[in-house]
Amino acid sequence: MYQMGYQDGFRAMGGQMGQGGMGGEMGMHGGMAFRNTILIPDISKAIIGEAHAYWFYEKLAELAPNEQTKQTILHIQRDEAKHYRWFTMILS
Repeated sequence: MYQMGYQDGFRAMGGQMGQGGMGGEMGMHGGMAFRNTILIPDISKAIIGEAHAYWFYEKLAELAPNEQTKQTILHIQRDEAKHYRWFTMILS
């Protein structure tokens, strides 16, 4: 089984993907540079986790038994995309 690495997730999540894409408002810190280097490894792991979650919900939506369930799953997927963007903005 292929394990998505950090670079794969970063490249994939940076573009428009799925129904909602990766856009959206940052919300929390407005792109503020993150200066606490102690937390960088944990935030990097969180970014990878969000990328995995995004792809998981993509595949799960394909298996949905009906349109309402599919739309619910895609809504959750868009939340994962927002989380990804927030974490990457913290590190930028």
